[in-house]
Amino acid sequence: MFRGRVSEINRPFWDRVGLTNSGLSRVKFAVVKQWKGAVSKNIEVVTRLTGEACGFPFEANKEYLVYVVSEPKDLQTGICTGTKKIADAEHEMKQLEDIVARTKK
Repeated sequence: MFRGRVSEINRPFWDRVGLTNSGLSRVKFAVVKQWKGAVSKNIEVVTRLTGEACGFPFEANKEYLVYVVSEPKDLQTGICTGTKKIADAEHEMKQLEDIVARTKK
């Protein structure tokens, strides 16, 4: 789980040229704050392209609170994990900070 700014969004090459339709995109983030997982400055996640498939409509240069699911090949995320725009995540971030503060006592 982390707060990050989208630095890049990529669809698979074969999807871009129209030979396949995997319905996936890879989203790279510059990590602003991390609460869980291996510490990293950049994280790449996979999401579906549509909300019907639990995908998340990330936008370049925007910040998000990202919840991930670790799969064998990738970290995956979407609307079904709780990921949301940072403007809609103030309450959750406050709770996360409160938990961190309590565990440091």
